[in-house]
Amino acid sequence: VWHLDRLISALQNRESIPSKTAVLTFDDAYSSIYDTGWPLLKEFGFPMTLFVSTDPIDNNQRGYMNWDQIREMANEGVIIANHMVFHPHMVDAKPGENNEQRLARLREELLFAQERIRAETGQDHKIMAYPYGEFDDDITAMIEELGFVGLAQNSGAVGYYSDFTALPRYPL
Repeated sequence: VWHLDRLISALQNRESIPSKTAVLTFDDAYSSIYDTGWPLLKEFGFPMTLFVSTDPIDNNQRGYMNWDQIREMANEGVIIANHMVFHPHMVDAKPGENNEQRLARLREELLFAQERIRAETGQDHKIMAYPYGEFDDDITAMIEELGFVGLAQNSGAVGYYSDFTALPRYPL
């Protein structure tokens, strides 16, 4: 089990990767990850990545971790990465919003979440998981332009020739 950033680097640099290498990721920052998932992974020495939607954390929403817990995880080696601010359906425009406005809104939200994560944890991984696994060509172009790696939710293995704006993951 590898850290996500290690796997991405190995893929991008076409380095050798052992067969059956896996990466463990968790979305949303639910408190159950902190209470149950993370302690179990620590017991086995498995690294993980936590994709954080920042609005529930900033607003102390019930059922979510708080920044102190997320910082604790970050300080113990968990990668903290971007899952947007409001966990939006990224492919859907808001009423009256054209495509250019939708993309500007998504860009602003992505960069704001990135700044919140950096400010709270000191981490600045340019890795984001698409909420609901949703994306389109305009979104992947934006992700690439901003220098991010995007993770989708379509099942599949990754390789040297994978699309780094929409790497597949197996959802559970």
